[in-house]
Amino acid sequence: MADFVVKFCCKNCKHLNRIQRSQVDEAIKIGNKPVGVCGHCGMVNQFIDPSLANKEDSKPLICVPFVDTWPTRLPAGSLPGGMFADAFGKSLNEVDFMMQHGVNPRINLAYRKAGLPEPKEKCP
Repeated sequence: MADFVVKFCCKNCKHLNRIQRSQVDEAIKIGNKPVGVCGHCGMVNQFIDPSLANKEDSKPLICVPFVDTWPTRLPAGSLPGGMFADAFGKSLNEVDFMMQHGVNPRINLAYRKAGLPEPKEKCP
């Protein structure tokens, strides 16, 4: 049985992302609120209504708009051992960084190093 692909639009960079519907279903099943990490800029996007992922559709899921505290949520840099420094000098692993700051530090550092490029596939 093929898994449906669910789309979501990143509220930061407007990149059109795709995830498997089973990932959304699994998060709901274990009691978590599903989120989508943008593969372009690394921002964590919360879905307004993840139940809309009940069928394959051409419309992306709607994400919660960002209310940001730039640049304190952005990673300051990478450290040895797969750790990342936040704006306050605290070292965190990738998962803890995403949970505390709402951004994937590995993806975001690469995005910023590349000069904040425009996404190749933008949301409609």
